[in-house]
Amino acid sequence: MKFMLISFIIVCLPMISLAADGAFETPFLHIDPDTLTPSQNHSLLASAKANKLESIRAKSAVARITFYDQSEYDVLYYKIYIAIDIENEYVDSATVLINAKSMINGLDTLELDFNDSLPFGEYYPEWLALVVDSVYGENGRLNFEHHNNKLIVDLGHPYNMNEQFEFKVRYHGAPYAPYGYASSAGRMNGDGLAFGKQRSMLGGNGEIPVAYTSCEPYDSRRWWPCKDRPDDKADSVDIIVTVPSPYYCASNGNLKRIDIGQGSPAPQTFNYRVDYPIATYLVSLAISEYTVWSDWYYYGANDSMEIINHVYPEMYEETLVPLQVTPNAIAVLSDLYCQYPFIDEKYGHAFWEVTGAMEHQTCTSTMPSAWGTSVPLIVHELAHQWWGDMITCETWHDIWLNEGFASYSEALYYEAMYGSESYHAYMLSMEYYDDRSVYVYDTTWADDVFDIVVYDKGAWVLHMLRYYVGDEAFFDFLHEYAGSQYKHSSLTTEEFIEFCENSTGRELNRFFEDWVYGIMYPVYTRTYYVEPDLSDGLYWVCYYLLQTQTYGPDVFEMPVDFRFFSGDEAI
Repeated sequence: MKFMLISFIIVCLPMISLAADGAFETPFLHIDPDTLTPSQNHSLLASAKANKLESIRAKSAVARITFYDQSEYDVLYYKIYIAIDIENEYVDSATVLINAKSMINGLDTLELDFNDSLPFGEYYPEWLALVVDSVYGENGRLNFEHHNNKLIVDLGHPYNMNEQFEFKVRYHGAPYAPYGYASSAGRMNGDGLAFGKQRSMLGGNGEIPVAYTSCEPYDSRRWWPCKDRPDDKADSVDIIVTVPSPYYCASNGNLKRIDIGQGSPAPQTFNYRVDYPIATYLVSLAISEYTVWSDWYYYGANDSMEIINHVYPEMYEETLVPLQVTPNAIAVLSDLYCQYPFIDEKYGHAFWEVTGAMEHQTCTSTMPSAWGTSVPLIVHELAHQWWGDMITCETWHDIWLNEGFASYSEALYYEAMYGSESYHAYMLSMEYYDDRSVYVYDTTWADDVFDIVVYDKGAWVLHMLRYYVGDEAFFDFLHEYAGSQYKHSSLTTEEFIEFCENSTGRELNRFFEDWVYGIMYPVYTRTYYVEPDLSDGLYWVCYYLLQTQTYGPDVFEMPVDFRFFSGDEAI
């Protein structure tokens, strides 16, 4: 058969519109995960992260006030001591030690992020705040100012380029965490250090206290003073948490020991150590009465890593089966990318009172429900350990590098488990409809950062890239990227594009310009006709393909595949 192509334009898989914001405006309390498409799963995750329950939740833009350039110093280490009265929802005492180095000559003052003011503060009691008691350096007390959600520290004398210094911030008080409420549900979806009751958001009686942290993107500053931005990872962190028995604290890294003190109830101090670089928004606490059970990921004849699950006691039995997919999922993603990136620590899950899940480094927080332990959600949050935790978006403009990769990892997991047909079906179910770009131009509002587009179109960008460069080059690129200079660091979209071009040997600026910086997807009209060639008895097939979208790029440029059939047989 002869073939004549009249117009050469990209072919894109069809995408069905989904009104993501409207589908789940009311709280999703009892979700059957088997009824959800991947796109609906991502809508739920995005809604939880972006606090999209706008009708029941006060929201405010992040103040863009800054007094000193935070790039003038690099944080190397945090040590967080915090004693929490979980029943009275109060921080009895806390100290954060910060070790950093100067990135300029003459650094004598620096700025940390630490909330001191509340939106509509006149409506809240004065005691609802975290109060800085003192700041101490190596040579004694340091002067400080705490205002406009910034902690300004006078270092006492200037530090030159690469000189290290450290100081401690002591504070106490009642953290302010905006919450969401809904009919038949209790207090939930708090930001920063928040409090609730076990399963109260699911309509239960909820008598057992829960404390948890939910900090992406801007809310670590709500409970501890830090340089709260994703481009400066501390090399290591100690997290030391004291709570009264019988409460248990789940956190990042390895639990080195639990110290039991005197008294009734006896105070318990949980000593966690993080030896991998970590962004501030990934530092987490989950505190309640937990049943703690373990599984294991085996990656060699004599090598294994513990998977530690912290679940509500009444749900222990029902978590055993769904969470047991985790070891195999770790193996699948390790084969696709690189060995699990925190192999010397752990992985695990902890229940919290948020309608969603969050990829806290080495310990994902997840909703106590069937959806919270469903396979797509388990795989999505696990994939973030590579894409988000190991390699982190440098700014929130680049959040698709976290969420798009995690969403695409779901499709790759199903391909590894069930084959190509399952992969393509999964991709077709990632419908996106919003006319925003994958690159987030305005990051003022959290619900712009966590729009469904960064999840689903982010996944489609990688799917299309795979087709564009071919499977071999694409998976070689993934392996190289996972082991690159960005491992345990961060990067921008521009740096990602440059790395991708260098790895694949392809010029990809036009591709990314269309798919990452542009909006939507191509829309086509097509016609064709068949004409016999009387000279040899064969046929000419003339095919006309035209992109007719009225938005975004005039033309999405990519190769086109054509398949011809004679009856049911491809020829």
